[in-house]
Amino acid sequence: GKIHIEGINGLEIEGYSGNEIIISTKAKSKESSERAKGLSAINSRGLKDNTGLGLAIKTEGEMVKITTIKKNSGKFWMKVPQNMAVSFKHSSHSMDKLYIHNMKGEIETSLQYGSVQIEKVTGPLSINTVYGKIEAVLTNLNTQNPSSLYSVYGLVDVTLPASTKTDVHLTSQYGDMFTDFDIKVEADSKISSSRVQGKINGGGPELRVNSTYQSVYLRKG
Repeated sequence: GKIHIEGINGLEIEGYSGNEIIISTKAKSKESSERAKGLSAINSRGLKDNTGLGLAIKTEGEMVKITTIKKNSGKFWMKVPQNMAVSFKHSSHSMDKLYIHNMKGEIETSLQYGSVQIEKVTGPLSINTVYGKIEAVLTNLNTQNPSSLYSVYGLVDVTLPASTKTDVHLTSQYGDMFTDFDIKVEADSKISSSRVQGKINGGGPELRVNSTYQSVYLRKG
């Protein structure tokens, strides 16, 4: 199925071969725990902490929804079945970093602030952040669906296996584009100084790497 996570300020997700979602966080202060004893945290959407961790968890069919209840959620660590799809959403300036590794399912993120780091994943990916940077190391590129990584104000750095077959689109309006891949550039992309479009190793699933104000990097693993 899919896990959808909202509002956690700092999160590490690790894929593993089990069939449970395991969540951990740092312990609360003793004073905070004692004063709130017997009470449940609640947010503006009416969701209540049903975990004792400051999270509301709800299951709808094959979808597991995890929402933070507290504004200062702190950092969480999650072990997730590695074939699950992951969706993460965060809209406030309190976001620190999202780190996802060892996953084989689809990954989708939507952040206003905060950086995204991804390692040992296959995608497909739809990674979006406004003010943070994106660093991604892919063990293989999904052969069925397109992937995209986009930051407005941060750099985007993507590492792929040297044998990857992909139709690649690199775009940077105000930064530069760097790669050590041999890209067979398509003729219509040569007229733009801010875009490179072409094929790597004969082409394959589409990969878009885009930063508006910083540079983009596409490198061999």
